[in-house]
Amino acid sequence: MNSTIIYTRFPAGSPAMTTTLRFTEVEAWEFPLLLKYRLPSRGVAHPFLAIGPEFRSQQNAGATELSETGISAGAGASLEMGRTRLAPQVRYTRWSEHSIYPKYATKPDQLEFLVSIAYRTESDSRRVAGRKLGLGMIAGFPVTGGFQTFDGGAEPERTRYLAGLTAAVSVSHNIGIEVGGIYKPLRAGSNDQERFSVLTWQFPVLAKYMFAKHAFGWQPFAEGGPSFRLAGNLNGYNPSHYGISAGAGVETTLSGMSLAPALRYTRWTKDPPLYRLPAGSHFDYPLTNADALELVFGVSF
Repeated sequence: MNSTIIYTRFPAGSPAMTTTLRFTEVEAWEFPLLLKYRLPSRGVAHPFLAIGPEFRSQQNAGATELSETGISAGAGASLEMGRTRLAPQVRYTRWSEHSIYPKYATKPDQLEFLVSIAYRTESDSRRVAGRKLGLGMIAGFPVTGGFQTFDGGAEPERTRYLAGLTAAVSVSHNIGIEVGGIYKPLRAGSNDQERFSVLTWQFPVLAKYMFAKHAFGWQPFAEGGPSFRLAGNLNGYNPSHYGISAGAGVETTLSGMSLAPALRYTRWTKDPPLYRLPAGSHFDYPLTNADALELVFGVSF
């Protein structure tokens, strides 16, 4: 979301001078969770309705502080063209109230025209090097805080969460490899004026070992491997980029979907300096927590 101010000056005896200034720029991430109802149809287009909550996070909180929750409703139609599906729709979102002064206010009403593109695959067609490929989603709650604790205390953190996508390949009967892309913001601040976020994207590459299945259909597993991390909107922080992860959980199958709650621990290396240091200088001042314990829940198919 960008706002600009255009200044035009008319000096006496000289041509007009115009200056364009972009005074606020907000990069927002929206996460809708919608219930979709498909209406009866006999034609090529299949109309649908959608409604549900929507959540939002932002990269920079300097100019404005966006509200984080809202409610969305939309209508559209899906067009089937072989295995490809196009779904144009109009969606309205009403965002909750948010802090205004001394920052710029944003509109609570949001109307958008969206088009989604999907490609349908059969379960047997998702293979890598002849081995079955599983796709899924993951969400969870970080048990430990993201910021380092000092003698004066830790940053007062806000609601913590993580969400992302996963892909898994079976190597043998009970061994597989899972790769994930996870969005995990580190959010802190005690009031509206002091809130800030450090955005991170984690990419764990985990070997997964499945134990014998229990009588009730639950199958325990253990996982471990390297994790990589990218960060943006640093706000004076610079999270480390490498770590090692290990976890354990159980998995079961329900209506063709695999459900897998797990507890996962990651040990990150020390934070690198935010700026280049002079030759001979030593940096040993980590600002983010090297120990990360997360409760995650995966759904794959």
